[in-house]
Amino acid sequence: MYHQFNPTELWRERQLALLREAQDRRLTRRLRKAHTKRGSGSRHEGWLARLGRTTALWERTAVPFFRA
Repeated sequence: MYHQFNPTELWRERQLALLREAQDRRLTRRLRKAHTKRGSGSRHEGWLARLGRTTALWERTAVPFFRA
């Protein structure tokens, strides 16, 4: 005897597989977001933001040396 395919069962299996994929994608996104928040010098940070932060830090540390 051969196995008969139940359309409802196949549909449910597909739905469960899609739900698992979506859940995995959400988890991956959350982990990636948490990973980028950890370090301030992340690779995804723009060079302009890094330049601005460096300039501000330099200005704060350089001010006492230029006062007469």
